[in-house]
Amino acid sequence: MLKASGKTIIMNEGDYGLGLPFKITGKDVLTTDTFKFTIKENEYSDDIIYEKEFTNLSNEDDGFVFILSFSKEESEKISFGEYVYGIKQYRNDKFINTILNKAKFKVEKGV
Repeated sequence: MLKASGKTIIMNEGDYGLGLPFKITGKDVLTTDTFKFTIKENEYSDDIIYEKEFTNLSNEDDGFVFILSFSKEESEKISFGEYVYGIKQYRNDKFINTILNKAKFKVEKGV
């Protein structure tokens, strides 16, 4: 399972291969922009648990979309617990905007 409830992302520990779409809208977004999705233990931590860059966004309904998904190896890095995630926008390797500063990322135990 990989789902969103508001800004909170919830997944079951060990799950992988599922996709969760993110739609970015705004006047200063280009299909060539890069978006970094980062997970940390908490908002004060400097240690990154998981980070992935998304490029070549698809254009859908006046917005740009990327799909968050985890490989088996990536999923194994995110064990049971609560984390925070954020999304930042870059253009030509230069920071442009913080899309989402901090939101909950929950990893639940499966039955």
